[in-house]
Amino acid sequence: MISRNLPSKTKIIAGGPVFTADRGFARRTGIHFAAKNVAYFIRFLLQFESGATLYVKNVP
Repeated sequence: MISRNLPSKTKIIAGGPVFTADRGFARRTGIHFAAKNVAYFIRFLLQFESGATLYVKNVP
């Protein structure tokens, strides 16, 4: 899992075709949120808890 060695407050946000084609990929890799599109990404950011570390990875 990608998130296993990160601090507990770290959230991984990803997106792209691999996450829409394989719905379980995010869960299997430890991704905390897979954005379906930019609107979902923005909605997530607006609801995001302050004080947490944010890493964003855009998967082509």
